[in-house]
Amino acid sequence: MYHALFLMLLSALPNVATTVKTTVFYLVVFGLIFFSGSIYLLATNVLTSFDFKKIGFITPIGGTLLIAAWGVLLYNVLSRK
Repeated sequence: MYHALFLMLLSALPNVATTVKTTVFYLVVFGLIFFSGSIYLLATNVLTSFDFKKIGFITPIGGTLLIAAWGVLLYNVLSRK
């Protein structure tokens, strides 16, 4: 939910370049898919016959993408004059 608010805030920022907005958008979307998606799949591990623990390494990749999105935006905002 907070990342949806983050994306709405991102679209409203007037002093951020469109390329930065696009980069941050894709980092957040893929980060959410990797992070939240892998956690949802791991939570259904008991209900399915597939062992989702094999794809558990995707969770930290998603978290890293989310942190990178915040970092890219922070760097861009702080480096603007």
